[in-house]
Amino acid sequence: VNTHLDHVGIQAREGSARQIAEALRRWSEERPEAAQVLCGDFNSPKGGNAVYHLLAPPDGRGPLLDA
Repeated sequence: VNTHLDHVGIQAREGSARQIAEALRRWSEERPEAAQVLCGDFNSPKGGNAVYHLLAPPDGRGPLLDA
């Protein structure tokens, strides 16, 4: 999956991240053997922000692990 999140609105970035996270969860349930890669311009710094934690939470229970 490749994405480009909004560069102005924090709420728009978070909403997009929620939609991506949900889609990745569904796909992993449908095809658990398939690898998933998410890349793109998140317009957010790595680490302590809502977008990052929605997609790759530090507890490892999110849809993705940070490479």
